[in-house]
Amino acid sequence: MSVHHIVLWRFPVDQNGPNLATEIERTAEMLRECGTATAGIERFEVGIDTTGNAENAQLTLVSKFLDANALKTYIAHPKHQALSAQLKTLVRERLVCDYRD
Repeated sequence: MSVHHIVLWRFPVDQNGPNLATEIERTAEMLRECGTATAGIERFEVGIDTTGNAENAQLTLVSKFLDANALKTYIAHPKHQALSAQLKTLVRERLVCDYRD
């Protein structure tokens, strides 16, 4: 049974302007690189909010994995672990929803 893995990140509100936009773009590119890290990834979309609304999440991952084991393998991968550790220092909030088909 496939597993969908949706993640939304919100960056600090006081960090805005070109520095924030650059940081979000850089982080999105690093996240996109994780999309080929392991087998079992069926869908891996990275999106940056286009509205500029401070209430919105600024970065989103919409992904789908072959099964729960494929998701676990992805989460344990060194690329994911490194990015996850970096994101913890950058973002103010992270929301995750994992669900099965």
